[in-house]
Amino acid sequence: MSYKHIFPTLALAVLFAANPGTTFGQYLEAGFLLGASNYTGDLSQKIQLSEYHTSYGMTLRYNFSKRFSVRTNLLTGYLSASDANSRDAAVRERNLSFRSDFTEFSAQAEFSPLGYDILDGKVSTPYIFMGLGGVYFNPQAQLNGIWYDLQPLGTEGQSKKYSRVSATVPMGIGFRFSLGKRVNLGFEVGTRFTFSDYLDDVSKEYPNVVDLYETNPVAARLSYRRPELMGGGVTNPTDIKRGNPSNKDMYFVGGVTLSFNLTDKYGMEWEKKYRILDKK
Repeated sequence: MSYKHIFPTLALAVLFAANPGTTFGQYLEAGFLLGASNYTGDLSQKIQLSEYHTSYGMTLRYNFSKRFSVRTNLLTGYLSASDANSRDAAVRERNLSFRSDFTEFSAQAEFSPLGYDILDGKVSTPYIFMGLGGVYFNPQAQLNGIWYDLQPLGTEGQSKKYSRVSATVPMGIGFRFSLGKRVNLGFEVGTRFTFSDYLDDVSKEYPNVVDLYETNPVAARLSYRRPELMGGGVTNPTDIKRGNPSNKDMYFVGGVTLSFNLTDKYGMEWEKKYRILDKK
């Protein structure tokens, strides 16, 4: 996909977030996210309910004003997909699958259109977020009961292995509300656009699997898995499309957030007028 419209929007969001209100007590929040992750890419064009997995992480948010915040996230989770889930017979016959742990770090700008200010009675708001980040992933597949890391095998005949780190553009929506002066509860869901087509180890064409088998039989078998399902002799699929390199992979993270306002009690605010816990 094209990202030409994403970066101007991101720059504008960051610019607004950096322009705080003058009467608002700026403060820091620290919290957690517990939810689920899923994936779309060459092995799944649509979200599959059976492929949801647990994800969790930590977040640090700085509230510049009632409407604008910035935050950093550290998340980890799990992604998977299988051709067996497809309704397309040709895709099922391809017979590929993968699993991958992932770890993501990102910085995001957040906009709350209704404002969020506990002291002013604004105790709930929807919000949107957008940012930049990076993700580490490690696709694996199973053969004869053994899980293999796919990137080192070069299943598409790569002479230079692809990177297991990719830039990401996270964006999404959420809703949060106050459980008192110290605690906030929220719900959010977001898409992660990546710059890699290898979250699932599938992107371009099949290699010459006969030649690959001579040097690395495991790589050859994990590259071309149709014979396992269909039986019969092996036809060399050289130069036949294995995936679609024009579409990058995406993943999704959503869940419940719980955060705590770090005020003067914790040494995080310096002016008395901003000390939330001191105000009744």
